[in-house]
Amino acid sequence: MTQRDLADAELHIEKWNATRRLCSSEIEELKREITALDAQDQRQHESSSATSDQINYMEQEFKWSKQLKLKLKRIFGIDDFRLCQKG
Repeated sequence: MTQRDLADAELHIEKWNATRRLCSSEIEELKREITALDAQDQRQHESSSATSDQINYMEQEFKWSKQLKLKLKRIFGIDDFRLCQKG
C-alpha cells in the first residue's frame, strides 16, 4: 500500500465518520421529537378522557401535521400518506 492509498483511505474514513456523526445527530433529534410527541399525546389523551370529545385521526389536522409531511417527503421521498395510514 502506498502513501497515496493510505491518504485516500484516511479521507474516506473521515468522510464516513462525518456522515455517521450527522446520522447519529439526526437520529437523536428524531428520538427527542418522538419523546415530546409521546408526552403531548399522553397529555392529550388524559385531557380527552375527562371529556366526551373524540379525536378523528382520519380527517383532523394536528399542529404537527405540517412537520410530519415535510419529514415524510425529506426522509422517504413520499408526498402524502396512503389510505388509512395517516390515522
